Amino acid sequence: MTCGEHRMTVLVPRSIIGGVAAGDLHFRDTSCVGSYYNSTHVRLQTEFDQCETIMEVQFNPDYDIGKFSSCIDPRKQGSMVLGTAHN
Repeated sequence: MTCGEHRMTVLVPRSIIGGVAAGDLHFRDTSCVGSYYNSTHVRLQTEFDQCETIMEVQFNPDYDIGKFSSCIDPRKQGSMVLGTAHN
């Protein structure tokens, strides 16, 4: 998972998802689906304020930490993988 200024990108190894197609993986919002990245990975990408991403802010005297999380759900199998990014 990589975390940019406004979005997070998750690369999911195809070895983990087996025969699940990229378009059958999605975040909590089922319209936010995966896409082909390469022969070994599927990519899911979202802005921090989209796809039902949850934001938590942890205050620190020196700086604030934003914690963003979402779930990836294979439509056909029903199990979930939690992804968390810190910005």
